[in-house]
Amino acid sequence: MTEEAKTALEKVLREALPSELTSAIDETPALLVPILVAFAALEAIPRAGTFLEAIPAPSFHVLAGCLAALLGVILYAWGDFWDRKWFDPRYKPGGSWTKSAPPPFPSAENLVRLRQAAAKALLVGEHQQTLSGVYLEAEELVRSRGRWRDVQGAIVISKFVRSFIWPSLLGCLGLLAVALVKYFTASLDQALLPGLLSACSLFVVASSFSAYAKFRVKHMEQLYHLAARLKAG
Repeated sequence: MTEEAKTALEKVLREALPSELTSAIDETPALLVPILVAFAALEAIPRAGTFLEAIPAPSFHVLAGCLAALLGVILYAWGDFWDRKWFDPRYKPGGSWTKSAPPPFPSAENLVRLRQAAAKALLVGEHQQTLSGVYLEAEELVRSRGRWRDVQGAIVISKFVRSFIWPSLLGCLGLLAVALVKYFTASLDQALLPGLLSACSLFVVASSFSAYAKFRVKHMEQLYHLAARLKAG
């Protein structure tokens, strides 16, 4: 199959399938993270002395797998929350971090420059000043030329790392609650392990935010740079 035929087939499939489904297909690794985390958490639930003990082990594993898939899809969908509520307010045009980002988060200086250049090449009228819709225009142009794979890697990694945020954050809060209960009802020694695990989970959350922002900014820089080049001919 020629490259032109592959591009045409990809375009047809993307138009036929819901955007959420095509996005999930592209970022399968990101979808697997919350599913595996949920499965591990369900498998770790103590069964002895509970109603779960009556469920045969094979049936329990199948049930855990089904519930993990459901929870994983939900957590994956919730990943867009971080785009809308955390990343966009900081890195969108006029965002709070476009002039200066605190370490260890990526600088937006190069992103701002490339986004403005792409807007001048792709947009008309007042949109060149507001930069409204520049990402969608750039994405459409790059996809139509069959060059999306050139800029896809960074966004896939970004969403893969983003998938660790919700499980790690929920795990951090859950372990912290266990540590506090152990501290007030038992002893400091029993609270130490869940407390340390909670701190480790918090470190994973912070690291995931940093890497998520880094690769998302990198993707946008690559996209705007390529779109401007393609538009220029």
